[in-house]
Amino acid sequence: DFMTYYFPFSLYLGWITVDTATNFVVLFVDFGYTGADLGAENWAMILVFATAIIGSVFSLLRWDFVYPLALVWALLAIYSKRMMEEVAADTVANAALITAFAMAGVALTSFVIRLRRT
Repeated sequence: DFMTYYFPFSLYLGWITVDTATNFVVLFVDFGYTGADLGAENWAMILVFATAIIGSVFSLLRWDFVYPLALVWALLAIYSKRMMEEVAADTVANAALITAFAMAGVALTSFVIRLRRT
């Protein structure tokens, strides 16, 4: 039951969350928006943190430990991509890594809560 219904849909919902944030970035770039006063790097960090907040709230309200794992996966991909670029000490990469660890903690917390409730 868990592997058939819960796991794939929860993982997919996590990816939809990440994809929605990515699509907003693509839309803004397509319209030529570069971040105005904040700059692209700050907007990227805001989007990383906003996605993490949405993921944390959803995960902890539903005790869903699979959903944040998709976010961890995406955040680690952001970290790895940014670290391969010229500037290795990138603040967006560091923010993504820290947020990935935080989301892993949220996933673990949700897992423990789910075990205790069942």
